[in-house]
Amino acid sequence: MKHEKWTREEDIDLIKTINKHLTPRIKWNEIESNQFPSGRNLISMKERWRRLSEFCSFENEQFEINVPKYIRHKEEAEKKRQKGRSAGVFKKISESTVTKKNFEESVSSLSYDFMTVTECAKFLRVTPTTIRNMVKRKDVKAVRFGLNNKSIRIPRNEVEKLLS
Repeated sequence: MKHEKWTREEDIDLIKTINKHLTPRIKWNEIESNQFPSGRNLISMKERWRRLSEFCSFENEQFEINVPKYIRHKEEAEKKRQKGRSAGVFKKISESTVTKKNFEESVSSLSYDFMTVTECAKFLRVTPTTIRNMVKRKDVKAVRFGLNNKSIRIPRNEVEKLLS
C-alpha cells in the first residue's frame, strides 16, 4: 500500500478518527491500529493529514472536509497527470540528429578513459539512476573507489560496448 492513492472513503475515515482524538491538538498516540483505515499505518495517516488539512474546516470543534474544494483539487491533480502522460515525459530524439556513427566518433574523441555516472548519463541521454541501475545489474562494468566504494567510474570501452 506504500504508494497507492487514498480513496475518498479513507480520507473520511481519517477525519472521523482524528475527530475522536481531538482536544486542542490531535492526540496521535491515542489512536489504536484498529482505528486506522484498512492497510494504513500511523505514519501514512500523519502524512495524509498534512496534505488533507488544507481541505478541512474546523466547525463545532470538529474537522470537516470542504467537499467542493477537495473534489476540485482531485480533478485538477488528475488533469495534470493525464496532461503529463499525453505530452510525454521524455522527448524523442529524431534519427537525423543522433546517429550511431556520431556517438562512436564522440566516444573515441574523449580525452579521458573513465566517466562519472553523470557524464555517462548525459552522454547516453539517460538519467544517472539508469546508469547506476545498469552498474548494479552488472550490465556495465564499473570501477568503485572512495569512502565505502560509493564513487563510480565507468571505463570508456564499456560505453563503446553499449553503443555497438
